[in-house]
Amino acid sequence: MRADPIHIIAAVATGVSFLGAGSIFRDSTHEKARGLTTAASLLMTACIGIAVAIDRYIIAVGVTLLALFVLHTLHRLEKPKHPAAATAAEE
Repeated sequence: MRADPIHIIAAVATGVSFLGAGSIFRDSTHEKARGLTTAASLLMTACIGIAVAIDRYIIAVGVTLLALFVLHTLHRLEKPKHPAAATAAEE
């Protein structure tokens, strides 16, 4: 039995995108969406997993390091709007 790698990658992307969409919620108090970073991180993690599965280790390590750098930098640049959010984030 032969497996088509393109169909496998498409199925993984579809499944993970469905899970990521479930992590996005609308915050009615602030009128904005929450969980977009989580959804993007899930999809990025799936891409790294696919790169490892097809033996592209250098790409997987490079994307992992780039993602960690971007997420760490954006976390440091993020400024909470409410003092209670800053206190909760530090705990």
